[in-house]
Amino acid sequence: MPFPPGGGINAIGRAFAQRLAERLGQPVVVDNRPGAVGNIGMDAVARAAPDGHTWLLTSTVAAINPSLTRIGIDPRRDLVAVMQVGRMQVFVFGRADLPAASLDELLPWIRSRPGQARCGSAGGITRLAAEQLQLRAGVPIIIAEYKGTPPALADLAAGHLDLAIGLAGSSAALLSAGRIKAIGSGSRRESSPGATTLADFDLEGWYGVFGPAGVQADVVARLNRELNAVLLEPEMQQRLRELEVQPAGGPPSQMAALLREDTERFRRIAAAAGLKPE
Repeated sequence: MPFPPGGGINAIGRAFAQRLAERLGQPVVVDNRPGAVGNIGMDAVARAAPDGHTWLLTSTVAAINPSLTRIGIDPRRDLVAVMQVGRMQVFVFGRADLPAASLDELLPWIRSRPGQARCGSAGGITRLAAEQLQLRAGVPIIIAEYKGTPPALADLAAGHLDLAIGLAGSSAALLSAGRIKAIGSGSRRESSPGATTLADFDLEGWYGVFGPAGVQADVVARLNRELNAVLLEPEMQQRLRELEVQPAGGPPSQMAALLREDTERFRRIAAAAGLKPE
């Protein structure tokens, strides 16, 4: 996994590893290779022998990083897709007293104060979502970068921000206390109560399993079957939902298509926003 221990993706990876080991009758070792926004771990898997013993559980960074970082590989070319594990909604949150209850109401509010609306993001997909919101509004907004969604939401609740972009999992306590509000969702599939969707604001996060390019098709198919079987287990479904992840599953071709589509989508957003790999 290209992320440090702790966090949702780590919990998901270890849960899958345990069940796969039981089903396959052999150890499945979790190797955390964090760094460079996920690039170090992805690079390690892309350069591994395609013998079916090295796999990658990663996130939307596989589609985002080619547009925002100097990544040494092309995940579409150098990785083989196995399965989409799940997806996560991207939300626009507002301070509790913000006079906008939907994304359609938010855009005029932003346009009425060009260069003044303050929006927090945590990099990656949340930064691209903030840039996309700015593009849709057609006026500048102040985008403040945070090291994670929780500190951005804390500043939002304290009134230091007008808006924040984040994934659903970090917001429950502040939402239930009425200290922030969910204004809109970027999900292409479903939204949460009280949140609206907006045309062209079609961003969501995902987790997926990949291997190094060149792994034999029958090996990929076997792992895909095992992963889908584990994903359908009630305990795994519950675990994912506790982490605010919507279970996905499906064939390798579905994950491969999503990687291609999102890589191009994020490239367009980054180009329109004037963002370049750093």
